[in-house]
Amino acid sequence: DEIDSSGRIVKATVYGTEVPEYAFAYQGTALVSVTLPENLKKINSRAFERASKLEFDSLPNSITEIKDKAFQVCTSLRLTSLPDQLETLGTSAFGNADIFTNLSIPESVRSINAYAFSNSNSLQNVTFKGKPSVVRDLVFYNCPKLTTINLDGVDFIREGAFYGCSSLETVNLMDGVVIEDWAFSKTPYASMNP
Repeated sequence: DEIDSSGRIVKATVYGTEVPEYAFAYQGTALVSVTLPENLKKINSRAFERASKLEFDSLPNSITEIKDKAFQVCTSLRLTSLPDQLETLGTSAFGNADIFTNLSIPESVRSINAYAFSNSNSLQNVTFKGKPSVVRDLVFYNCPKLTTINLDGVDFIREGAFYGCSSLETVNLMDGVVIEDWAFSKTPYASMNP
């Protein structure tokens, strides 16, 4: 591990199968690099929260759970995909972080909690590879560049799931999907499909 003159972590290596809660949280601009093991299973709550200069281009495919606010406000991450074995994304897991441009949700994902990708200024397209049955409340809240989402296989969209996605025009849905109030409020899609 490398530490700067003010005692903040600059570079680190994680050992074991979990990143502990708050392990690298609030490192601000100091933390730039963390090496993650290939057998990593879980990133716990707030593990990297507000590590604004942290850079990864991928996460180990062995990860099954990313807990609440794990990467919230990690504004320098530029991931191209989520881990292949991921099952659960916690509340605000990637909230307020411009991590993805095109996001493909792996088939293994069963649960995505509220605000998971909220307030992303970079997210443009989302595709669900699997069949999660529910898109929860406010998951993609206020993603202004999101234009297209493919929700084939999703049969329930919760309140405000895409609220404030001011560029969202193309939504692919299966027949019979249940859409709760204001799921698409403040989107062009809602205006075109009252």
